[in-house]
Amino acid sequence: IVLAIVLVKKENLGLYGFRTEKFGKALLVGLIYCLVYECTSFLILNAMAFLYVGQAFYVSFNLASFLLVFPFMTFCVGISEEGLFRGVMQTRLNMAYSWKGAIFIQAALFGLWHFVWHLSPLDLGGMMVHISYAFIVGLIFGYFYHISKTLTPLILIHGLIDSVPYGLITSQAVTAEQGLFPFMQLIALVASL
Repeated sequence: IVLAIVLVKKENLGLYGFRTEKFGKALLVGLIYCLVYECTSFLILNAMAFLYVGQAFYVSFNLASFLLVFPFMTFCVGISEEGLFRGVMQTRLNMAYSWKGAIFIQAALFGLWHFVWHLSPLDLGGMMVHISYAFIVGLIFGYFYHISKTLTPLILIHGLIDSVPYGLITSQAVTAEQGLFPFMQLIALVASL
């Protein structure tokens, strides 16, 4: 979609945040941000799980599973979603609305974009948690994009945030608490963001 818009409008990809200057620094910023985010989320979720069921939430990490999905989550999902929502939508919305309005609208659309993960089987609680979380991520990523005008760190962070859960092995005692699990996750993710 992003490439089609660029080709039709005969615009440069740099207009939509695909920049190569300071690429290494941008990747380092993305990696540091993601490490802080993931570690904080990990600690909060483990603490809540321990307080509730007396066990840590995460018991192990499967590096092979993580490495298997990381390229797809970064080069397909990260590039396409960041390019579409922050790059194209936020850039275009910024021409019609204030920068705050542009960030809010793209974040709302980004949140709604994630409802499909919970349609089959229908899980309204999980859907609301996912939409809320994606909306908050959209706000934070939108603000970062507004300041930096580059998508590079956001693409890396997006890829890591989407890939790390595939490597995490969770405690059966904690995941058995299905009614509480999504809300514990949302609290940990929002607090860490």
